[in-house]
Amino acid sequence: MKLLTLYLLSILIKPFFIALILLQGILIIGHYFNSLEMFLTYKPDLFLIIKYIMARVPENLILTIPTAGVIAVLSTSTRLVSKRELTCLFSSGIKSISVVIPVFSFFLFFSITSFFVMEFLVPRAKLSYYLLKKRIKKEQFYEKKAINLKIGDFFIAISEIDGNIIKDIRIQSEGLLILGKIGEYKNGMWYLKGGIEREIKDGEVKIEKEISNIPFFLSPNELLLLSLPLDNTTRLSKILSCILLTNKLRMENNEYVREFHKRIAICFSSIVLSILGLGIIMSNLKFASYGSIGIGLLISFLYWQGFFFFSSLNASSLLSPWAMNIIYMSIGIRLLSVR
Repeated sequence: MKLLTLYLLSILIKPFFIALILLQGILIIGHYFNSLEMFLTYKPDLFLIIKYIMARVPENLILTIPTAGVIAVLSTSTRLVSKRELTCLFSSGIKSISVVIPVFSFFLFFSITSFFVMEFLVPRAKLSYYLLKKRIKKEQFYEKKAINLKIGDFFIAISEIDGNIIKDIRIQSEGLLILGKIGEYKNGMWYLKGGIEREIKDGEVKIEKEISNIPFFLSPNELLLLSLPLDNTTRLSKILSCILLTNKLRMENNEYVREFHKRIAICFSSIVLSILGLGIIMSNLKFASYGSIGIGLLISFLYWQGFFFFSSLNASSLLSPWAMNIIYMSIGIRLLSVR
């Protein structure tokens, strides 16, 4: 069995990395032409262009690893079928699970790799990409951190946060409005400069008074955490921290939960697509060598289209990101069980 495992991996590695490099090259070339107008307009130096284009590589890896995986599996399996190697294996009493496990283990490794790429490389590369784009356009990069929250019955709006200072504070609930120009966090309390509290009834201000502090219990770090954008510049661990904090505050957190499961589901896409590819071959469907590449690209295209479609639906934040994984894995397992 050890020899079989080594043989399967040896013939799987080459098409996988060839497909991965070609797919990366296609995406890099496509991104270059999409940015060509910007390059011609602002005329950045070549080194800056290369850095800008290469900043997309980690993000592209998340998509190209699963696609290269299914192409490699179909290409390898087609070779095994055409040379009747699979027939010889199964006729000698070796079960299909002996073929599935090495392939599963191979792509489990790349699923774990995708997780680390998404957690550590993609956020830095994406932020670098934004900064380089500003640099090419000769724009000043200034990120204004505006915050809008709903905690219990209170709506909280802050125009900017800088360290332990917040500006233009507005806290509103039914019958109460608190306004402040500047708030400073000291000793677990927010102190206001120019703070006003208004009691409102029937749309009219009944009582207005100046206040020096507010019943606002979130620390600056917690405010910054909740102000993080739900894009690839934010690490997965930060999104998990947001979910835990919003659960603690009993805030609505569907978007955080959806984004968290979306990223985890993407990491498992390598395994899902490879299992489906194996299932197709094990069900005695045969393709020409180039046909397997086309089928692999079609399977990947349908997977990603379905994945982003289901992830965008206002359905279950937990199940929507996993819908395509469940569909593809069910088909793959069903095809494997037929063998």
